[in-house]
Amino acid sequence: MGDIELCRLFSLSEEFKYVTVRQDEKMELAKLLDRVPIPIKESLEEPSAKINVLLQAYISQLKLEGLSLTSDMVYITQSAGRLLRALFEIVLKRGWAQLAEKALNLSKMVTKRMWSVQTPLRQFNGIPNEILMKLEKKDFAWERYYDLSSQELGELIRYPKMGRTLHKFVHQFPKLILAAHVQPITRTVLRVELTITPDFQWEDKVHGYVEPYWVIVEDNDGEYILHHEYFMLKKQYIDEDHTLNFTVPIYEPLPPQYFIRVVSDKWIGSQTVLPVSFRHLTLPEKYPPLTELLDLQPLPVTALRNPSYEALYQDFKHFNPVQTQVFTVLYNTDDNVLVAAPTWSGKTICAEFAILRNHQKASDSGTRVVYIAPIEALAKDRYRDWDLKFSKGLGLRVVELTGETAVDLKLLEKGQIIISTPEKWDALSRRWKQRKYVQQVSLFIIDELHLIGGQGGPVLEVIVYRMRYIASQVENKIRLVALSTSLANAKDLGEWIGATSHGLFNFPPSVRPVPLEIHIKGVDIANFEARMQAMTKSTYTAIVQHAKNEKPAIVFVPSRKYVRLTAVDLMTYSSPESDKQPPFLLRPAEELEPFTSKIKEEMLGKLYVMEWATCMRG
Repeated sequence: MGDIELCRLFSLSEEFKYVTVRQDEKMELAKLLDRVPIPIKESLEEPSAKINVLLQAYISQLKLEGLSLTSDMVYITQSAGRLLRALFEIVLKRGWAQLAEKALNLSKMVTKRMWSVQTPLRQFNGIPNEILMKLEKKDFAWERYYDLSSQELGELIRYPKMGRTLHKFVHQFPKLILAAHVQPITRTVLRVELTITPDFQWEDKVHGYVEPYWVIVEDNDGEYILHHEYFMLKKQYIDEDHTLNFTVPIYEPLPPQYFIRVVSDKWIGSQTVLPVSFRHLTLPEKYPPLTELLDLQPLPVTALRNPSYEALYQDFKHFNPVQTQVFTVLYNTDDNVLVAAPTWSGKTICAEFAILRNHQKASDSGTRVVYIAPIEALAKDRYRDWDLKFSKGLGLRVVELTGETAVDLKLLEKGQIIISTPEKWDALSRRWKQRKYVQQVSLFIIDELHLIGGQGGPVLEVIVYRMRYIASQVENKIRLVALSTSLANAKDLGEWIGATSHGLFNFPPSVRPVPLEIHIKGVDIANFEARMQAMTKSTYTAIVQHAKNEKPAIVFVPSRKYVRLTAVDLMTYSSPESDKQPPFLLRPAEELEPFTSKIKEEMLGKLYVMEWATCMRG
């Protein structure tokens, strides 16, 4: 669509279905038709032509003679800003770059009552119309005004007294300087760090307290919007650089460039375009395909070929598909292995295969197994589980490091399975040359290796490097087994821990014991408080829709305060919909009363009272 079609679309709005063309208006409309800048295809008999003419006449600030036309213009222009803004937001969400720019421009033209081809200085008060017309007759690009001094501006219009005023207004006009740094995350996702530097003088009477902008990333042809966001420049941060971080898709073959366009939401002519070249951009290597889960016969527990090992797994008779596929490499070889599979896929038992293999070939009690859990809670859970399983079942001594060096050295000396966090093992293994028990480690298991990209990643990286270095310096071979969720760069991590292609298993996220469905509900509200309120209603709807038949549901919120607020809101939403018993009250109120009467927390008590009142009313 061009400007002609966009104006015609506006004139066809349902808002104006009762606007008619009167007989006495046709002559004046015909005169206006010759004076408006955007051509109109329809004849003056059609109401849409009249609406189109009056809109353009309003922008051009043309004077009308007839009272009926004047009243119609007021009616049309009262809705014009809102309708054109709606058209802009529709087009923005559709991702049509050129039309979005035209719709936003037209919306601003209605607000400012000036055309975009006119000088941007018309948006300031205090400049005589004769001066503005002189400036518009000059074939002089707007960007060049910034290079002129006040004296040169006065000479340009042949009115030296206005030079200083024009110079002040030129440098009050909102202007931004952009700089971008791009970094490929994957072959299809590009991370952009955009730095916005304000380059104008702030004046409260002109700018208010905030200047809104639209940040739009366009493709190479300027046809499609790849990313857009609303940016607000506040008065108190006018002297600071502002950094925006976002991601955009990137396609192959690699385009030569993208364009970042920052457009003012209020000012006509205030936009900055930054081309981002991809000439020297190097994309990561293509990731190898995920490991296909083979349709294998489930492996029976008897495949362990050892009665004492089989006794450890009395709760089930067969291993699951993931465990069946990795069994041979973990139990029958000493290769380094990376097993990446979704949560609850039985990866812990995969690690136990390696422990049993290590126990099977251990010639003496000098060999040790170290298990690294990323967080303290997981380490404690694993200690309780394995102490019960391996201490009683196989007579192995399972210990958990405390963080105190003297105590941990004694635990390391007597333990055969050592459970630790990365920080504790880092402190203990630094002086590995003086500590022979560190050198006696024959199996090193790292759980949740995908967290290497998080806060504790550097420590995890150091201890893995150290164990590989120790293995190269001592006679004792150290086997590394890593467990993780499904990864994008499994090959990189596999090579890093020394796993070959035979020891690399990266199962897709869909390989789950319980199938997972993902439903995404977006909330496009910038204000935090308003966004949280909007999300609560969506959360209640999702619980009712997806957690049917009294299934449990977990809601994650950002803070303790919002736990309480969200709980109250969910109870409020549930109250009017239930006739007999609220959907979240799974037991009769009489059964719960002995327990709820002991609640000391006021908010929890109120939640119960609210449920009780709803139940009684039903």
